[in-house]
Amino acid sequence: MKESSAIDRLIDLIRKMTAHEHDILLNRLKGNHYKEKRVKPRKANPVLLDYTVRNRVFQGFIHDISVGGVFIGTGESIPVGQEILAIIPLPNSPKAIRVRGDVVRNTPNGIGVKFKRQPKA
Repeated sequence: MKESSAIDRLIDLIRKMTAHEHDILLNRLKGNHYKEKRVKPRKANPVLLDYTVRNRVFQGFIHDISVGGVFIGTGESIPVGQEILAIIPLPNSPKAIRVRGDVVRNTPNGIGVKFKRQPKA
């Protein structure tokens, strides 16, 4: 395969990717040269959750979650800076955790939410 042909095919594939897929590819290509910004490790967790924005209830999927935040797969366009209330179901339990956070990233695939610190009781 000619080098220019391979580059053209790569460019075509990249153009068809979502913004989130671009981020994943870029991180993989950077390899060890990339320093992860997240302080808390994330865990993949494909779970349905409800979240509230301005008294409207929406549903989405948790793509991944950490102590500091969550990425919610959703088709809703929630602006960066918007506060949300997420109702996160507990595994193997009928209970859920209610946590407030701010949208810090908005992509075509969903929203990144940074949890607000909860006051200690």
